[in-house]
Amino acid sequence: VSLAGIHLVDFDGFTGSHGGTEISTKALTALAPAFAGVRNLSLSCRGYQKECFSPQALATLGDHAEGIEFLSINYSQCGLGKYDDPDLPRIAPIDEYAEVIATHPGFKTLKAVKFVGADPAQLEGMPNLVSLNTSDWSRVDAEGLERLKTGAG
Repeated sequence: VSLAGIHLVDFDGFTGSHGGTEISTKALTALAPAFAGVRNLSLSCRGYQKECFSPQALATLGDHAEGIEFLSINYSQCGLGKYDDPDLPRIAPIDEYAEVIATHPGFKTLKAVKFVGADPAQLEGMPNLVSLNTSDWSRVDAEGLERLKTGAG
């Protein structure tokens, strides 16, 4: 199954629903080839390790992320509406996910990243990046805004 040609695949509720859909490591690894050619992808990584994808699964996605331009990850250590359970294994720290995005060759085509809570310094050097949102407010510099308007990057 290929989702190539689909403009936006949204597992985060980015387009209007409440919550989002967590994708486990096993599921993201299995689905990664289907995302080849998808330009905009929104993922939810909120909760505990058993229900969320790992940085390694994100790297597997990067192996297949041909032409991806926008990536949004909603990251939180404990899921919405769940009580904190210290006995459940936690997901990896946010900087491990950001490191994959910043360094994996499959993500070099990204023009926009929304990853609230990530350290912008980890992501700012990406070669095609014109929009970076690591807080509740979008960060686009003047040159990046012009590139977005003209389609020059």
